[in-house]
Amino acid sequence: MRRMIRLGMVLGAGALAVACSEDSSSTDLHPEGPPMVQQVFVQEKVVSDTAVREKFQLAFGDHPEIPLPDEDPVNGDDREVTNAVARGTARLRVVFDEIIEGNSLEELKCADGIFSPVPRGATPDDIKDCSGPDLTDCIAVCIGPSGPVGVLDENEDGAADDVRMRDYAGCSSTNTTPCELAVSIMCGDQMMPLDREASYYNPSGNQLLPAVDFPQNINGLGPALVLVPLDGMKTGSACTLTFRDDVRDKDGEHVCAPKDGDIDAGCEPGDTARISFTVEPLALFGSAPENEETDVALTDPGETDATILLQFIAAIDPDTLDAISLVDDMDNPVPITAAVSADDAAIVTVTVTGGYDPETVYTVTVGTGLTDKYGGPLPAEISISFTTGLAE
Repeated sequence: MRRMIRLGMVLGAGALAVACSEDSSSTDLHPEGPPMVQQVFVQEKVVSDTAVREKFQLAFGDHPEIPLPDEDPVNGDDREVTNAVARGTARLRVVFDEIIEGNSLEELKCADGIFSPVPRGATPDDIKDCSGPDLTDCIAVCIGPSGPVGVLDENEDGAADDVRMRDYAGCSSTNTTPCELAVSIMCGDQMMPLDREASYYNPSGNQLLPAVDFPQNINGLGPALVLVPLDGMKTGSACTLTFRDDVRDKDGEHVCAPKDGDIDAGCEPGDTARISFTVEPLALFGSAPENEETDVALTDPGETDATILLQFIAAIDPDTLDAISLVDDMDNPVPITAAVSADDAAIVTVTVTGGYDPETVYTVTVGTGLTDKYGGPLPAEISISFTTGLAE
């Protein structure tokens, strides 16, 4: 087992671990039976009167050393995920009870610049022999166009210089073909695109929490798979995790999720339906002008038009911007154009051609036809009113 963990360290967080013949180990892992998910942590947004902060909370499973709600000043009254953060630094940490074969999850950068998964049966020494300046003893750890090549190891530390999550769909840099990794976050009936560079597998760890405060100490729980959505998750949706059949342990068994993460309860290989959490509904994070703001300038400085900025908590579908309207205090419609910002798809710029009339109350309404980029709708209509200043 120590050699299995060493392989994960050598590769920085990936590749295949060799078989373990013992039923237990000093790392307190459980190689017998199917690999089971013990915990899933999701980063959640917490909004208070003074700040907006984010934290990790349990989306599935439990741990005896994680504080109960009434003992946990960080998490307040609820340590379970109610509304996972939709966008930003959202990430999931999936903790298993045993080591998963890393070659189904990750791939290494080869000496010819091409990425390749590590063949089953490779050992830490095989990886070391395939790296460094001398590749004469190299086995087929990396397969390039011309055949077996070594691992890219410019710093000659015996490990691959670069590791990334393995893609099964042939994703493209233009996102015309989405990446389909070995594990997917499914929200509703949609697969959420994952960042294959930021996501990773760490084959080390166990159920012993480091001596630091929660939630920082959950980073010691493992083996673990960290998943980072490429651009958030579908707002207002129920999500779960699915694993490809390629993902398995050393005995060829598939991942499953037991009730409440209790590995003594057992589970059917391949069944992860018990993993479930929700994502916060689509909402407005802020606006300029703000609601009930007064003395708003008639036009933008140096311009003949006025601009309203609406910042949401998730990227917006530009095809739904007709849900935004503007009226004056006589309830007359005011012509506008709306566009999603090229720099941040969560920001919508509303342009009022010719600017505002002086000393007039305007109301912006965002209807429920507005959705995020994955189709998550605004749950209720939003209205913002502001008053313009005097004419110069």
